[in-house]
Amino acid sequence: KWDIISWMGRLNYNYLDRYLLTLTVRSDGSSRLAKDNKWNIFPSVAAGWNIANEKFMQNVRWISSLKLRASYGTVGNTAISPYETMGSLTTSKYNFSSTHVIGVYPNTVPNEDLGWEKTSTLNVGIDHSLLNGRISGSIEYYHQWTSNLLLAQKLPATDGTTSFMQNVGKTENHGMELNVSTINFEGDGKSSLSWTTDFNIFFNRGKITSLASGVKDDIGSGWFVGESLHAIYDYKRIGIWQNTEEDIAEAKRLG
Repeated sequence: KWDIISWMGRLNYNYLDRYLLTLTVRSDGSSRLAKDNKWNIFPSVAAGWNIANEKFMQNVRWISSLKLRASYGTVGNTAISPYETMGSLTTSKYNFSSTHVIGVYPNTVPNEDLGWEKTSTLNVGIDHSLLNGRISGSIEYYHQWTSNLLLAQKLPATDGTTSFMQNVGKTENHGMELNVSTINFEGDGKSSLSWTTDFNIFFNRGKITSLASGVKDDIGSGWFVGESLHAIYDYKRIGIWQNTEEDIAEAKRLG
């Protein structure tokens, strides 16, 4: 069982339907996290400019709407299992002399400092509608900074467990996204036939920017500063030895 409780407040301001401002603050508490780290405050601010509503745009008939927007805010993540901060035990069956018994041993390591994973995002975009809505879409750029990642760090098997959940490291993601929708043909009263198209393209680049205690490479967990969180670490292979005299001789020499 687990619970989350939230409080949120929002203030909206609109001036002449041209200049828009939204201020938001929320406070979240999660039972999944450690006793002293269950609560955190997450603020955000967003602003918009309806350019199409300005007086200097009144004679530009082919632009139906044009809006420039920007936002910055922080959200939290508690994507761990309930009771993970407390640790757990698991059972093992074995024979003690001539008696069959069931024992218990630690399965996960407790972490009484486990807290919120936090992601702050900057987003800038333009929304547009042209020719009475026949062409519409948006283009936006975003940049995310994530800290206190909830990650299971690898441990040597001699410790009794193979991983330990921690708030560790920082990552960054940035990218752009383009959306375009068109109404190519719209049926009238005599025909219900219509034809619309939607086009979407985006790219995203992410990397680890820091690990715990200034470590650059955590080979056991597959984490490397400056590389993607899901980087593949393996041997570089140069090929397969064939059944030739040269390859057989090399295999014998290296083997």
